[in-house]
This record gives sequence, structure tokens and C-alpha cells, in this order.
Amino acid sequence: MTRAPMHPCPHHPVILLARGGICPRCLSYKRDQERHRSQRRRADRADRWHFYNSMPWRKLRAWFLQQHPLCAECQRSGRVAAAEQVDHVIPLAEGGAALDSANLQALCMSCHSAKTARELHRQGKFSGGRRY
Repeated sequence: MTRAPMHPCPHHPVILLARGGICPRCLSYKRDQERHRSQRRRADRADRWHFYNSMPWRKLRAWFLQQHPLCAECQRSGRVAAAEQVDHVIPLAEGGAALDSANLQALCMSCHSAKTARELHRQGKFSGGRRY
């Protein structure tokens, strides 16, 4: 069995690659980048968790659902559905006001899921049903 020839790394020409792989420097850099990316994702999820479990948000959410019991999106389409979620019209990630009732709308679960998927797709974060 013949072995594949060694090739120079495009980023570090002095270092030879091992049979179609990447050089040790690039491999180390790639691992560091992935570690930092996953740490940022965990921090973002933790920040969202803390906000949505805070007392001010829970009180505002309960009050808003009491004031707006029907899904706003369904009403615009001529349907009637009970609202289950409170959604930020302008997402917090895009600079929307967190606790301003003018930036909120009551939505049913399916409308909220569809809107969230559209936003994630627009941001380039949609991964086919799972959010990261």
C-alpha cells in the first residue's frame, strides 16, 4: 500500500502536512477557535436564561398575556388562537427594549416558533430545528 505524499501547509509553508491532514499549528488554532465559540454560545444561553427567569420579566409577561389573550399574528390573518408566548417585536439581539410593553406581542406557540426560525435564519444561526 502506497502512502500519500506530504504537502506543505498553506498557512505555514515550513511545516509539512501529514497525509491530507492539517499541520499541528492549524489543528491547535482550529481547536482553540471551536472552544471559544462554544464558550460564547454557553454564555449567551446563560444570559438569556437569567433574563427570562427574572422576576421583572415574569411579572411583565403574566400581565401582558392577561391584557392580550389572543395571538396577534393569528388575528392579523383572520384566525383566533390563544396566546401562549410573549415575543419581542424587535429581538433583544437586535437592540429591542427588554421590558418595554410597546416592544411586545402575544403569540401562539406555532406563530412564535415560525417567527423565531425566521429571525435565526436571517441572522445565519438557523440549524434545522435546533438552536445554538
